[in-house]
Amino acid sequence: EKIITPSVCGTIERKRITSLLMRSVSQFPATLVTGRAGSGKTALAAAFASYFSKVSWYSIESTDASWAVFSKYFSASLHGPESRVSRSELESKEQADQSEIAKFMLDNFGGLISLRQRETSLIVLDDIHHLFDVGWFECFFNLLVPSLPSGTHILMLCRSKPPSPLWRMRSKQMLNVIDEKVIAFNPGETEALFEAMKLPTTK
Repeated sequence: EKIITPSVCGTIERKRITSLLMRSVSQFPATLVTGRAGSGKTALAAAFASYFSKVSWYSIESTDASWAVFSKYFSASLHGPESRVSRSELESKEQADQSEIAKFMLDNFGGLISLRQRETSLIVLDDIHHLFDVGWFECFFNLLVPSLPSGTHILMLCRSKPPSPLWRMRSKQMLNVIDEKVIAFNPGETEALFEAMKLPTTK
C-alpha cells in the first residue's frame, strides 16, 4: 500500500490547483506542497497523478527513517517490488554517506538520464517530513534533484517547514513551494464541494 497511488473517488476536480501544479511541473524539477494534516495534500496529489501515464508513489512513514528501509521502498516505487535495484544491499544500515547515495541514484536513474522521455513522469513522496531530521536526508535531496531523468518531476508533500537545504533550492529555481494557504478551498470550490456532497450552499 505504501507504493500504490491512493484512490481519489469522491473528490471534486479543482482546476485551479491542477493548473498551478502543471505550471510548476513545466518550470521546476521539484515541487513541495506544505500543509497541516487534513489540509488535502494527498488527495490533491493523487488527483494530479491521474494526468500522468507513469507515476511512482511512496507514502513515507516514521518507521522508514533508516536508509535501508527507505532505499528499498523508494526503489520499489520506481521499478516494482521485484526489480533488482529494489533489493537493498544495506539490509540493516541506518545511515548512508554521499558515495552510497550517489551509487543509489546511479542504479535507479543512471540508464535514463540521457533519454528524452516523450511524456512527463511523476514521482510523489508523501509525508516526506518524516525524513527531515534523519542524517542522510540533506545529501539525498541534494543528489536527487540533479539526478532526475529528463521529463521527470518530483512532487513532495509535508506537514512541517522543511530544512534549509530545500529552501535553498528555491533561490536556484530548482524547487517550487506551494503552501496551505494556496491549496485551501476558495468560495467557488467550497460551493462545488457542497453541491457534490448534496449539502445546502446557503443558509
